[in-house]
Amino acid sequence: MDNQIFQAVDTYISGLLAPEDDALYFAEAIQLTRPGGLYVADNVIRNGEVLHPATDDNRVQGVQRFNAMLGANTNVTATILQMVGVKEYDGMALAVVNR
Repeated sequence: MDNQIFQAVDTYISGLLAPEDDALYFAEAIQLTRPGGLYVADNVIRNGEVLHPATDDNRVQGVQRFNAMLGANTNVTATILQMVGVKEYDGMALAVVNR
């Protein structure tokens, strides 16, 4: 993303559908989100598969990397909420931008 064409936002929502790009999107989104703003990422549980370190599912591996990156990032305060419904088990991450 070219930061020059985007303005700062209060809320950024991501679907985490492209595992190879999740880290890039997250880093860019945090830069674009104002302090106190909210970053929301959907699809972070993947039917509980994110708990299996030996998975060979590319989407699950991408979410595992995203979740680890989210937990290690000191620019946000974050949590992951599990949702149970029509899509079985999934969840979303909520991160408040600190900087």
